[in-house]
Amino acid sequence: MTDEGSISGVGRACPNCGLLIRAKALQCVHCREWIRDERAAPPQPTSASPENGSDAGPAVSGPRAAYSRGQLPVHLVTLWVLTLGAYSFYWFYRNWRDLAEITDDEIHPGLRTLGLVVPFLNIYLAYQHFRLVGELTAADGDRLGYDPGVLTALFFSLVAVGNLFALWPVSLLAALVTVPVQSALNRIWARREDGLPVRESFEMYEVAIMMAGLLLTLGGLAAM
Repeated sequence: MTDEGSISGVGRACPNCGLLIRAKALQCVHCREWIRDERAAPPQPTSASPENGSDAGPAVSGPRAAYSRGQLPVHLVTLWVLTLGAYSFYWFYRNWRDLAEITDDEIHPGLRTLGLVVPFLNIYLAYQHFRLVGELTAADGDRLGYDPGVLTALFFSLVAVGNLFALWPVSLLAALVTVPVQSALNRIWARREDGLPVRESFEMYEVAIMMAGLLLTLGGLAAM
């Protein structure tokens, strides 16, 4: 017997196509339809407890619950440039972490992020990421505004030119290459998160790393 689509405790049947998917999957790897899982529903307001007589009021989610997992492209580029590209590792990690929750693919965000420092493997990993975003976009019926292969080639060409010829401003232009990817991600999250707004202000930790990156940049320029 199955319980609400679960199968032997290790998987469940997709409510759209009936094929087996992982129990935690929020999107079917077969039909690419979203899985409306009650476990992903936002918390409901709580009423006052009659036992303690206090009026607890509605449950208040943390600040992150009020915003989408999307990101304004201008924020991405600013963080990328002011941290001299270091933010790129967190950007890839965060995307892999979040996408692992909505796909049936085996994604290990930490290991993939470490792989970004390995020559040639980093090219493959970036391409896979760009392609996965493209597949999710196509599954939603949207038109993808970039070619994963071309985008990967352009991304690493800019990085290579900047590193080989000590033209670090050129390597930072790679941030602009990721803008179409982030725009596609924003559309994906807009559908999954029922239109939660994208944060329009920087978070405190983002301000802190931007200030640190700016100070390091100014220090490096002063030492030249």
